[in-house]
Amino acid sequence: DLKYTSLDEIYIDLQENKYKGIIIDNLYFRNTEIIDVVSSLKSKGFIIVSPLNWCDKYLHKCPSSSMSQDEILNLQIASNKNQIQFRIKRFNDIFISLILLLILSPLFLVILIFLLVFEGKPIFYSQTRTGINNKTILISKFRTMIVNAERNGPQWSKIDDPRITRFGKFLRKYRLDELPQLISVIKGEMSLIGPRPERPEIETLLREKIPHYNIRNIVKPGISGWAQVNYHYGANLEDSINKLSYDIYYVKNFSLALDLIILFKTIKIIFQARGSQPKN
Repeated sequence: DLKYTSLDEIYIDLQENKYKGIIIDNLYFRNTEIIDVVSSLKSKGFIIVSPLNWCDKYLHKCPSSSMSQDEILNLQIASNKNQIQFRIKRFNDIFISLILLLILSPLFLVILIFLLVFEGKPIFYSQTRTGINNKTILISKFRTMIVNAERNGPQWSKIDDPRITRFGKFLRKYRLDELPQLISVIKGEMSLIGPRPERPEIETLLREKIPHYNIRNIVKPGISGWAQVNYHYGANLEDSINKLSYDIYYVKNFSLALDLIILFKTIKIIFQARGSQPKN
């Protein structure tokens, strides 16, 4: 499928255009001729990367459509090798969550009173979500929508969603509605950092439409994640595809240092009060 007739032509073209390297799809590595070309180019100092590795290094995301079965298997194996880091992460989750609950307890009380006075009961809203290894979990939020907001079934939020209450908009703007999930973190069902847990009804649809969607569920879901600090609020299939690419990056590059980066980015977003609404 190459337009070149010899290795020399490729080499000359790369030099004339001052290319530092080339991106080659993994499928081409099954071709012996291509492997020979790649080896020769690498020996001449050119960088050879796959589309996935290029996205990982320069875009900090990993599109699921670019992943091979081998790469998926490697992700699963890598998650098993990180057990020591996951144990430290679990300790940090419990410690930080307890500290936050203690410090923010006055704020909890204020929110409870405001919701009770201005919105009425129920104060909390519970929802079934998909957790690690596809196990269902129950998460709670401060209620931000009108009662029976989903009487017509689960649906994505939209710009200026009429179902969101006035006080609910404020809570969502500063992510205060998510605070009750600290209890889920202490229970071990969630982590402070990880892919946001999706609703099973919506996730069933996304698995049918998006390749390898299930990868995000090999780690615990989080209150905040790499997708949340790098992409706007998701409200459709295209958004879910983009957010998955960030979730896969997180799974692929998991480290305590990355968790710390996400934590600080989350704090910055909260104080800037941005990203709480979909763009379209």
